[in-house]
Amino acid sequence: MVARGADGRAWPRYEDMVPVPGMSGDLEALALYAGQTAGLVHDVVPAGRIVADIAARAAALMRTPTP
Repeated sequence: MVARGADGRAWPRYEDMVPVPGMSGDLEALALYAGQTAGLVHDVVPAGRIVADIAARAAALMRTPTP
């Protein structure tokens, strides 16, 4: 057992339970879903800038003629 919930329930290592408020124990041993894409994050920027960049790239692609 690596963690306990606020209700006292014990959670074993390799269980698919994610850490939630009120848990105690080795929370880093629980499921920490980040996926392989987490390694692709290099900057922390405002959401508005991300949306503007995506929109600009989409507009550029729509203007580019396809062969």
